[in-house]
Amino acid sequence: MSSRLVVRGAFLSTVVAGTLLLGKLHAATRGMYDLSASPRLWALVTAAVVSAGVGYVLGLPERPACRTALQTAVIAALVTPIGIAIFQTIIGRFVLPRFVLIASIPVNSLIFLGFVAISKKFSIARTERERILLWCDSKEAAAIQNDFEIHSEIPCLLVGRVDQNEALTPGELEQLLHDTQPSMVVYSVSGQRDTTTLQTLRRMHERGLRVRTISDFYDSHLGKVPIRELESSALLFDVREIHHPSYFRISRILDMAFALIGLITLGMVIPVVAFGNFVANRGPLFYAQERIGKSGTAFKILKFRTMKPSTELSTWTTEDDPRITAFGAFLRRTHLDELPQVINMIRGELSLVGPRPEQPHYVEQLSQSIPFYNARHLVRPGLTGWAQVNYPYGADETDAFEKLQFEFWYLRHQRLVIDIKIMIRTVRHVLGFKGR
Repeated sequence: MSSRLVVRGAFLSTVVAGTLLLGKLHAATRGMYDLSASPRLWALVTAAVVSAGVGYVLGLPERPACRTALQTAVIAALVTPIGIAIFQTIIGRFVLPRFVLIASIPVNSLIFLGFVAISKKFSIARTERERILLWCDSKEAAAIQNDFEIHSEIPCLLVGRVDQNEALTPGELEQLLHDTQPSMVVYSVSGQRDTTTLQTLRRMHERGLRVRTISDFYDSHLGKVPIRELESSALLFDVREIHHPSYFRISRILDMAFALIGLITLGMVIPVVAFGNFVANRGPLFYAQERIGKSGTAFKILKFRTMKPSTELSTWTTEDDPRITAFGAFLRRTHLDELPQVINMIRGELSLVGPRPEQPHYVEQLSQSIPFYNARHLVRPGLTGWAQVNYPYGADETDAFEKLQFEFWYLRHQRLVIDIKIMIRTVRHVLGFKGR
């Protein structure tokens, strides 16, 4: 079991234990009742699980979504008690006592802060434990270093590099391993064609070091597929949406359930957005733009308009694009502009999770310059996706190339567990108010 799962399990258990302790204290000193025989017991457990879930969605315990751990911890500790208090007031029945709700705020804040510190220590220890020695040329090493700075699924520490054309004597190899203390050796594909390199890698493998190709390392540790390592045959893997009908059916049911909830939310939000649009946007409320979906089929994607009228198609959208209105910037920052896309989901043009659909002229441009670009159209595009939650907003061909590597990883690993992970990361991203 990984250290991250251990910390998360302890995080949930401690929040539940703390809440039950408060319930026990209330029962013994104020209510004079047996908590174990009271219906409040399961209400307390439920409240604790919800509180821990809120903390997790906000980025706890590993990486707080807001500026400081204290701010995130307090917000996470406040949400559940306030929500329960409002709910109990509405229904006129007070299952959980005010003492527990109020006392849970400082108690959970301290628990959340404590686990942020614990998680940080585990993360540092994990990084130091996963020590990577690169066996490749300087260009590949620089690319790996850059990719690490963008995103990594597993924390690692790059401890050294050996040029793939360098022949090490047994003594030099011993000195290298002594100096770097690696736990894994990552080598380029060209190393597979060199007998001397393979013999050296075999000796390191026999000494207990794990040996991986760059492609395997990217797949397991960076959550992406390096296109520079791919050949066309490497794309001939099963894609669940195509080759596993049960996945498609379950995914479609989830899409429809989310879309129906989204439609209700859309109906509630439209009056507010319409007023903001009337005051600050001065133009049409909705914006329809042609995008390319599954199998290269074009469709009209729906959004709340965020730019000045008749300016959306000229160039790539940048983060601080001058075409974006003040109210449009708010819609983008809160991701409310995406809400009308639930209509596309009902039509089956969009899925909840998948590659983001691009405009036709960008698809034509990118498919000519980026190898295998059209492979992303094997599946339905998504409202959110692996590339969106792991790579910062991109506004040019280079960014499209980088995002495609994440999208290929998703195509290779597409399954419900990954979809759920993406949805959770999306919620964290949205609550962190990170604009696209």
